[in-house]
Amino acid sequence: MNAFWRKYRLALCLFLAVLCTAAVLTGLKELRLDPRSRTVTIGDPTAMLYGAGDQTYIIAGGSTSILVLNEEGQYIRTIPGGTQAQGFYYAQTLAADEAGNLYIHDRLLSDNGKDVATERIAVYNSHGGFVDYLYEQPHDLDTGGENRNRIYGMVWQDGGLSFVRVDQDSFALCRLDVDTGTVTEQQVYAYPSAYRYLMYAAIDETQQVYFSDKYGSIWQAEPSGDHRCIYDASAHGNEDFFSIAANLACLPDGSICFNDIGQRQICRILPDGTVELVVGRGEPLAELPEAFNELPIYSYIGATPQGGLSAIYCEYTYDTASEDYVYDYCVYARDAQGQVLLNTAQVEKAPSVQIKGWLAAAAGVILAALLLYGAVQMVRAGWLGKTNQRTRIQMAVILAAVLSAALASVVLVGDLNQRYLGERTSKMTNMAVLMARDLQPEDIRSIDSPEDYNSPAYQRIDASVKEILLSDLNDDGTYCTIYQERNGIVCIIYSDEGLNNVFYPMSGVFAGSYEAEIYETGELQQFSAFSSAEGHYAFTLAPIFDESGQVVALMEVGTDLYAFTAANQRLIRETLLTVLMIVVTCVLLFSEATVFLDALRRNRQERKQGILRDVGIIRPIAFLIFFAGNMSTAFLPVYGVQLWDASMGMGQEFASAIPLSAEVMMTAIFSLFGGFLVDRMGTKSLIASGGILFMAGLALCGLAPNLWVLIGGSVVLGIGEGLVLVALNTFISNYGEEEQRNRGFSGYNAAYLSGMNCGTVVGSLAADQFGYRNVFYMAVAVSLAALVLAIVCLHKQTTPAEAKEQEEKGISTLQFLLRPRVWIFFLFMLMPYLISASFLSYFFPIFGEEHGLSTSFVAIAFLISGVIAIYLGPTLTRVISHRLGDRGSLILASAIYVGSFALFAIRPSVGACFAIIAMLAVADSFGLSMQAVYFSALPEVRLYGAGKAMGLNSAVESIAQTVGPMIFAAVLMMGVERGVMVLAQGMGVMLLIFVVSVILDRRRENVRG
Repeated sequence: MNAFWRKYRLALCLFLAVLCTAAVLTGLKELRLDPRSRTVTIGDPTAMLYGAGDQTYIIAGGSTSILVLNEEGQYIRTIPGGTQAQGFYYAQTLAADEAGNLYIHDRLLSDNGKDVATERIAVYNSHGGFVDYLYEQPHDLDTGGENRNRIYGMVWQDGGLSFVRVDQDSFALCRLDVDTGTVTEQQVYAYPSAYRYLMYAAIDETQQVYFSDKYGSIWQAEPSGDHRCIYDASAHGNEDFFSIAANLACLPDGSICFNDIGQRQICRILPDGTVELVVGRGEPLAELPEAFNELPIYSYIGATPQGGLSAIYCEYTYDTASEDYVYDYCVYARDAQGQVLLNTAQVEKAPSVQIKGWLAAAAGVILAALLLYGAVQMVRAGWLGKTNQRTRIQMAVILAAVLSAALASVVLVGDLNQRYLGERTSKMTNMAVLMARDLQPEDIRSIDSPEDYNSPAYQRIDASVKEILLSDLNDDGTYCTIYQERNGIVCIIYSDEGLNNVFYPMSGVFAGSYEAEIYETGELQQFSAFSSAEGHYAFTLAPIFDESGQVVALMEVGTDLYAFTAANQRLIRETLLTVLMIVVTCVLLFSEATVFLDALRRNRQERKQGILRDVGIIRPIAFLIFFAGNMSTAFLPVYGVQLWDASMGMGQEFASAIPLSAEVMMTAIFSLFGGFLVDRMGTKSLIASGGILFMAGLALCGLAPNLWVLIGGSVVLGIGEGLVLVALNTFISNYGEEEQRNRGFSGYNAAYLSGMNCGTVVGSLAADQFGYRNVFYMAVAVSLAALVLAIVCLHKQTTPAEAKEQEEKGISTLQFLLRPRVWIFFLFMLMPYLISASFLSYFFPIFGEEHGLSTSFVAIAFLISGVIAIYLGPTLTRVISHRLGDRGSLILASAIYVGSFALFAIRPSVGACFAIIAMLAVADSFGLSMQAVYFSALPEVRLYGAGKAMGLNSAVESIAQTVGPMIFAAVLMMGVERGVMVLAQGMGVMLLIFVVSVILDRRRENVRG
């Protein structure tokens, strides 16, 4: 047993680490909810939906997340938002079909964090995974500064989505076909200034549209434009407050429910026009407050499929410890018979959530123990001592750069955030004071009811405020709201964005509030961070005085902090990654420059002595070639997508994969063809010819007006690259001394890794600054430098004509390929492995671009992969091959690929993508070299001839690299989660076949032995 552990502990520990990582990733969301707690707090809910099935959805987190509950009302998952791509940003309303697919009406803000850039409808599957965007509605109207939605009342009806779209002077009942994404206008309704006056809309089962207006009344839409008022809000107010109808919901019995935010109750309008109470004032509370202004306000209502009703209300209490009011937003739901289904600010976790959370916690502990054990074993084995001094220095520099960049980015960016927020607050304060002084007190006093929205006084207030807000002084998304006290209630009487009715009541009482303190003292107050169901804000509250110096209203000038915080977090990440990328690239470039100067010095000495024996000059030439060839790697698929046109007759994903595949295929073909040319032309002449073609291909790619020319340029580029690479390899192999050949190929491989990573990083940075096309022109200049260096420094070298070798045992190429060990290795090990390697070169750039990553951000993945392979490769290869042998090492590397893809399919995110790329780089650091070792040691290779066998091996590698982008294009077309999981399963099956063949082969060897 001890012998088994000593031999296979590395594989067992890695296998256990993969399982633990899978458990942590699978239960990461549950782990973040703290397994010790049995409940989940519903933070800042804004809407909810009872699906047609057994699930309930609650928009929470200030519209940036969606909680999903099961039939028993237990929490089962969170659908995260706040993302501009591959998800939702600010969820507004929800709809669900019979299959459990969820449709989210989403709102995307512009860069200033205030203006709505576009609205869109996203669809998620029944498991909470993003599928696609079905519809996008840009905000291209002249709204006069108002900033409201254009889509309302989204509902699933009769196999499609119906919603109301608001235009400048009309609104339309629209029907969205979820299969084709086609939107059809079912009916257009004339309504002057519809964008300003229409507040909410609802659609009943007969496709009749109802809407509420700026005055709080409810209307039945008529195609003629002569809409019928079915609820006159001005006739239902009382001494407590005005009646203001807000949200609407159509019930199956034909009645229209509405949320009266003024009267703090929920009513419904029966088909005969009768208005009756549905949910009374404070009904969900266990203890009813005495004063009207202490009653909760229902901020949302919705209908359930069985004719019930759902609502959200805010319950607030005074916390003596903090000496402040605490607001708890609660969800409330009851069925058609009045039985309460939900009434809580917290929901209990489902048992499966608890179990996954504890399993993830246990797996995390085991994983930490494994990492600690691995670190101890590395120290005991003296891995650090096995690396040379130059490598240790470079690794230390990289580590120091990472730590310094992390510390600097957090400290400096944090300090800049505070300064910037301070400046923003100071600016908002100045704007508030300036705008408050410009307002006329009599205009404020004349605003006396919701009907005054269209009064001359209101319009003068609006013009005065927007004169500043729409000027050059406000370029960062500042908003303005005016509050006034009415019957002990803080009310909104003005909003520059038009989001609220006049005298829109706020939750809480006036007495003891910040607003009351400002009314009393006349001093403004600043709030650097404030959260509510509407969002996260920083703002200034300034008093508005009348002629006698009395406060008549308050002006709030603020900004949304959500977009600001997200931008800052993105800045910290990009700062850290950019510094890391530049430092590591500089270390690699410095290393290559050192090698180049050393090789140049040797070359000059040998020229003086009349001998040219040192092969070291090949490394800088190869480095420049790989550097130039990889400058477009990070963006080539995206560049292809930009040049694609629907008239090409092929899918976008497939077409964008062709340039990379064409380049790799031509490189493979002309590597083989160049083997025949090099004997006739000589290595130096072939390098010159190939270099010219290489530069021509790069120039064509830069000049490409369409995808066809880009493909042609890639073909020429591949031809030149194939000729240059075979000439460089032949140049090395022609050296008679084994030491020179080993040093030459070692330098060539190092140049490949360094050139690929440095070229990718520099190319991506240049692409961000100068554009994609200019990067190709820069690559031409680098290639020219390589060509000049080759012409000046390389001596003429020809391959002597050798007699054809006689095949010792008469084995032909066909017989060689039909040997089981050969074709099993090619089909079930080499090709799947190299096809999967296109994850980094093809899949990740497109995946990253869809998730909003810049080209520089994508390039860091290539850098991570290269650094791991360069610095861990030699040590890992020695240790793992000693422990597991060549066959075991091969199997382990492929198993890491399978496990990594399975993990990514479980949790496909940008962060997981970087982690997977690091894992794949660990596999490549020893897996690629072990493939060559295993193949070259096969008896069939020695029988057939090592040179010819390695040539066929190279051809198979090139074919796999050509097919790889096509496979991953199919993965994208299938959907990321499903496609990557299918790829992992396919590779797993092929790995299993290879393992079985290895076991059978060992048994045969034991029998013969």
